[in-house]
Amino acid sequence: MGNGDKYSSIYIFVLTVCNAREVALGRICTTCQGFLDQAHRQASKNTRNAGQSSIITPPSTKMYKVLELLEEIQRESSGRDKTIVFSQWTSMLDVLEQRLRARNAVFTRFDGSMNEADRQRALETIRSDPKTHAILISLKAGGVGLNLACCNRVILLDPWWNPAIEEQAFDRVHRICQTKPVLIYKLTVENTIEDWLLEMQDNKRRIAHITLDHGRVPPETRLTTEGILNYFQRVLSRWRGSENTSLDGIKLFGC
Repeated sequence: MGNGDKYSSIYIFVLTVCNAREVALGRICTTCQGFLDQAHRQASKNTRNAGQSSIITPPSTKMYKVLELLEEIQRESSGRDKTIVFSQWTSMLDVLEQRLRARNAVFTRFDGSMNEADRQRALETIRSDPKTHAILISLKAGGVGLNLACCNRVILLDPWWNPAIEEQAFDRVHRICQTKPVLIYKLTVENTIEDWLLEMQDNKRRIAHITLDHGRVPPETRLTTEGILNYFQRVLSRWRGSENTSLDGIKLFGC
């Protein structure tokens, strides 16, 4: 594996860690696995001490928040509002699906792995079944062409570096036939790589304005290996308290 591939893999890993421990499994080295196992054991101990069941892995902060939001939306709207939950990771949707089933929630799902008949069935269900209050959609599968004005709440589980992808997804509910106020919730974890992605989104928007105003495209228009490396350089510098930390320091994590 070349350095570019290695750092891209680490980039993907730290993104998935922001979502849920389960999503990161299988993508990590033994050292990182040890840190996560230790956190898992402590969370399980806290759950048992609170007298709660721990049949499945305790939810991450982000997973806990999305479950809380879905319950809050149903309570506030008396069950009248419907919600789209977007994630770029189908594995994240798998974890959320498991937790929703454990709570006997009524929902459906739409992603690229489904055949056409199943996708159409999912759309018909969210549009016509009053008991179905949520649909889980992979970000790319739901980016273009869908009309989901039956939903007026949107939860984005993870940011993407290109804001245009997110905005295309949000447009699924911003339709002419939309009759309710639309509320969008973007879930991010502070002091993580997701802060950097939000910075990149701001840069992309700035670039779009420059291009429209001046007719020229600045060079920093896409996510690059160099950009990923610069991010990790900043992280390692803060961690070790030095601006001269080598990127080889990532090897300290065993990755």
